Amino acid sequence: MRRRGFFLSTYLVIITQVHTYTCLRCFVLEWARLLRHDLLKQQDDLEQSILGFTEAILSLPLPRGTPPPPPHGLDIAELLYSLTFAIHFRVFAPKSPGSPEDVTCYITHLRYLLRRRWHRVDLTVHVTATLVRALALQVDLELGDVNENIEEMADLCDALLNADISIESLLESLTLPIVAFARTVGVRLDGLPGSRIPSEKVIPIGAYRIS
Repeated sequence: MRRRGFFLSTYLVIITQVHTYTCLRCFVLEWARLLRHDLLKQQDDLEQSILGFTEAILSLPLPRGTPPPPPHGLDIAELLYSLTFAIHFRVFAPKSPGSPEDVTCYITHLRYLLRRRWHRVDLTVHVTATLVRALALQVDLELGDVNENIEEMADLCDALLNADISIESLLESLTLPIVAFARTVGVRLDGLPGSRIPSEKVIPIGAYRIS
C-alpha cells in the first residue's frame, strides 16, 4: 500500500508539472488524487479531486444541438460519473459522513446519470444500486418525503432484479442495495405510530423477494 501511495504521489508531482490545461489531463490528475485518498485517507486529496472534476465539467463547451464526440473522448456524463464517485467517499465516510447537502447533491447526480443511456449494462446497474443506498441514507436523515423515497427504492430494486446481467453479477450487485432497502422498510414499519404503510409494490420486494 505504501509503494502504491508513493507511486501515485510521484505521478501527481509529474502530471502537475504539465502546464497545458486539458480536460483529459485534469481527469487523469483527479482520479490519481482520488485513488491516493482511497489508499492513504488524505482528506485534502478528496476535496481537491471534487474541485478538479467540477472544474473539468465547467471547462467543457456548452452543447448546441447534437455536438460531435469530444476529441479527448470525455463527455459531461463521464466527468459527472467521476465527480459523483468522488462525492460518494464524502457521503459514506465512516467517521464523518457527508452533510445533508452532500447527500442531496449526490442523489441528484445519480438520478441524472441513471437517465443516461450507457453502452455498458454494468454501469447502469452500478448507478442503480448506488442510488438505492443513497436513498436509504436520505431516509435515515429524514430528508424529503420518506415514503416517496421508499417507493423510489422499490422501483430501483425491481429494475435491479430484472437487469439483463449474469446471475453472479446480479447477486453481487443486489446484496448492498437490497439489504439497505429491507432495513429501511423494516425501520419505517416499526417506527412512530401513524406511519403510512408502504404501497403494494414495496411489500413484495421488501418482504417476499428478500426472503
